[in-house]
Amino acid sequence: MPPYRFVQILLWGFLATLVTQASAQILSDRFFIEARFQTTAYIGERQVANANGLDRLFSSLGFGPAFSLGYTLNSDWNVVGEWSTSGYPGIITNEVNLPVIFSKDSRNQRTSLLAEIRYGFQSILFFKPFLSSGLGVAFGQINKERRKGWGPLLGFGLDVSALGLDWFGYLRQHYVYPDNALDLAGTGTQFDVLTSASVGLRYTFKKKIPGLGNIVASGPSTIRRGSEAVFTVSTDLDPLEYTATWEMGDGSQKTGQPIRHAYTKPGTYQVKALVSNAKESSTANLHVVVEQTYAPVTIISVSNVPTSPRVKESVSLTPVIRGNDFTCTWTFGDGGASDECETSHSYSQPGGFRITLSVSNPEHSAQFSQSILIQSDVCADLPPLSTVYFKRNSAELTLEMRQLLRSNMTASSACTDRMIEVYGAAIDNERNAEELASERTASVIQYYLNLGISSSRVRSGIPKVLIESELEQLPWTSRNVTSLLINPDL
Repeated sequence: MPPYRFVQILLWGFLATLVTQASAQILSDRFFIEARFQTTAYIGERQVANANGLDRLFSSLGFGPAFSLGYTLNSDWNVVGEWSTSGYPGIITNEVNLPVIFSKDSRNQRTSLLAEIRYGFQSILFFKPFLSSGLGVAFGQINKERRKGWGPLLGFGLDVSALGLDWFGYLRQHYVYPDNALDLAGTGTQFDVLTSASVGLRYTFKKKIPGLGNIVASGPSTIRRGSEAVFTVSTDLDPLEYTATWEMGDGSQKTGQPIRHAYTKPGTYQVKALVSNAKESSTANLHVVVEQTYAPVTIISVSNVPTSPRVKESVSLTPVIRGNDFTCTWTFGDGGASDECETSHSYSQPGGFRITLSVSNPEHSAQFSQSILIQSDVCADLPPLSTVYFKRNSAELTLEMRQLLRSNMTASSACTDRMIEVYGAAIDNERNAEELASERTASVIQYYLNLGISSSRVRSGIPKVLIESELEQLPWTSRNVTSLLINPDL
């Protein structure tokens, strides 16, 4: 058996083995095979005699099949091995000064084994061009001698996806060295060129994808609000052979399995599991009832402002409560009550009272009590303050007048929430009576400030000028400054 026949048998056996393995799902879906019909031409020292131009070209054309096995590295790069055979009529044509080739001992048929790498460009619609380069060996028989040559190859092709099939066209040149390896002619310093143009089909192996089979979604039928639950889905396949996408019924989605999920609101939810693989998809549903969860109720503290309230003064009560969905009930010890968690209350009588706060939800309750002391309003009846009298035409304070003003400060110290309003007066026959009344007011106010009374608690009233002829009392009684304790809101 000729050696090249043995190589062909091995190659065909290898291809058959690969196809068998693919049908048995051993190959991945990255492998593909190609079959194409090619038109070939030989360019070398031997050309068809007595022919020119197109006649010469067509006279040297041959035809034959080509088969390839490829592997996809990624979306752009492929590695391909090829076996092809074709006729090259020009090779056994005799010309002057070339060694004689005996036709009966030679064959125009050439067999090639090639390995190449292809790079595909970006697709345009359903077209994707590619470039190729590689290395190949060509075998042929001349004068009973088996000859071979090897060398690089370059090509250009175009993939077309149409009618549900992958078509492609391919133009390639194989440069064969040494120069006389195939045609028994040449100096040995050049390449012969085997050129081919072909069209064909490509088939990509695909794993046999099993069906999903029976799908069951599992999870708790009842859970508490805020508690995390586990949901799973099962099929006849291994979990690595499918994906699961979940719609939880509350607007959230999750992927994978098993999954964990907690609901924030009570109610009934439909959970949907969408299971899919490359072949099909299917849905399984289940319902889950989310029940309200009531946390234990704890009253951490209760604060009241002011801490020492007086009669008729509003007391603000603010609790700190731990728990959820609770209601509050207050009793104030004087017959009053409230159902607001933050509330206020005022007492009409002084004394000690027991404030009680009760907090509860449907499952838990708590109670808190504290005493509060309501003080009497010492300023309910404002104490009178002494009036000071000035000498005629004078605004200066005497020692006696200062003593009276100090007693006024002592009387007002218990009523810090009251303001001291000062009114000055003068008689119309005194010097600059209106101005003198203002000076007397200012002297008293300044002395109050010197005693340490805050400026925010002292203010001036409207000065008065009195007409002596209209006074029923002695004139000196109207040369005075009167101090009054008043409510600052008035």
